[in-house]
Order: sequence, then C-alpha cells, then structure tokens
Amino acid sequence: MPTNTPGQTPVDFKVVRRENPLTRALTIDFEIAPNGDLAVVTGIDLLVQTVTRWVTLRVGAYPFRPTYGNPILDLPGQAAPADPSGEIVALLQVAEATFLQAQAQAASRGQLSPTETATAFGAAQVARGPNPGQYQLTFTVTNAINQTGAATVPLAS
Repeated sequence: MPTNTPGQTPVDFKVVRRENPLTRALTIDFEIAPNGDLAVVTGIDLLVQTVTRWVTLRVGAYPFRPTYGNPILDLPGQAAPADPSGEIVALLQVAEATFLQAQAQAASRGQLSPTETATAFGAAQVARGPNPGQYQLTFTVTNAINQTGAATVPLAS
C-alpha cells in the first residue's frame, strides 16, 4: 500500500472486483494502468474504495490494521428472510455509524484530509444477484468537501 507524507495527496493502489460470468467466482485484484503500472486512486475514489474495503472485511482481516473492519459481520446469524433487502440496508446504517465514528476520531487527530473523510452514506439499494442468495448493495459515500462517489458491494447469504 502506498504511503503518504504530510502535505501530499493521499493515494492507494486501485482495487477491482470482477465476477467470472461463467463460474460467478469473484476475483479481487489490483487494476493495471494503461502504461502498465499499477493504477492508483485518490480523492473521492480513494474514500469509496476505503469504505468498500471496510464494509466487506471482518475486524482483524486486514493485515495492515488489526482493528480495521466491519464489526457487523461478526454478529450471530439468523434465518435469512425471503427478501433481506431491508435488513441489509439497516446493517449498512449501523456500519455507517461505526465507520463515521472512527473517521471522526482520525480526522480530529489530523490523520485524514477532507477528501478522505466520509460524512455520510446514502441512496442504499439492494438488488438480487444472478443466483439464489446473491445480492448487490450499492450506496453513495459523501466526503467533507461534498464530493460523492458510488460504492458497490457483492453479498451472499
């Protein structure tokens, strides 16, 4: 992961998620830029990538920060309803509150720039995937300078 020095624009390698249309297997990899180097993200795209990573990882799964991750993923499971859209959106709201609290603490310590600081998630929608038990959560992320980016998270029950 690229590092940032004070005064520099925050940057990270661009991560892409691709689904094989035949097997429906999900691959997560780094994007390659047209010049052959690893592509990078900055600004709102970096924030969306950070939020997407956080929402999809269990606490402790990210090797660079052991306390990073979505604690909602470790809640005890229950029987899935026929249409879990409402529950997924409700869990995103809890995840948002948790994420924003951690962001506020980091911002108060001067660790985040305004482009890296999320202020809200919104416009959450859940769509059924191609196979039973598959869903896709989409939502927006707004940062402290009112830029908005779209996040997409594949889910399976």
